[in-house]
Amino acid sequence: MNRNLGGIIAIGLVSALAVSTAPAQQSPAGVLAGKKIAILVVQEAIGGQGSGRFYTAVKFAKQFKKAGAEVQMLFEGGGVQWLSLRDAEEVVPPDKDGKLPTKGPRWGPHLTHIQRAEEKLGELKAAGIAVRASASASQHFKMKDKLKGQNVRHFDDVGAPDELPQLIAQGYQILVF
Repeated sequence: MNRNLGGIIAIGLVSALAVSTAPAQQSPAGVLAGKKIAILVVQEAIGGQGSGRFYTAVKFAKQFKKAGAEVQMLFEGGGVQWLSLRDAEEVVPPDKDGKLPTKGPRWGPHLTHIQRAEEKLGELKAAGIAVRASASASQHFKMKDKLKGQNVRHFDDVGAPDELPQLIAQGYQILVF
């Protein structure tokens, strides 16, 4: 049996992407009506190049929504840290005195970065974009209860069907950041 798993696009996994030199144009509202896009954020918030990928994912989600697509934003693995950066420091190992670092190389995001990420998440919700998080990753990063308090729906609870195959079967195209 031949199964079609098309529609998955990985972004940020290659070092170079083609960039158009044509002037940017606004997508007319409705041009993506009937299309379904799921954006999967897996890049962790602490360390690495996560902030660029997170902000790009948010930008694309809002553009797709404005163009009329049905959009979901899913956070998996270390990506769930973006949903509550103020609490993400809990996953950073304590120093020899048992204190959590609040700045320096082990704690990259500073307060303005945290505030900007919170604003972006607020923009997603205001735009009507569904924001969901992996239950197992949320539990691993000790954020599950905090995210439930923010009305973030969880997926992949034990016994639940696999999320990505379900989305593809429902006609979603998946973008991975």
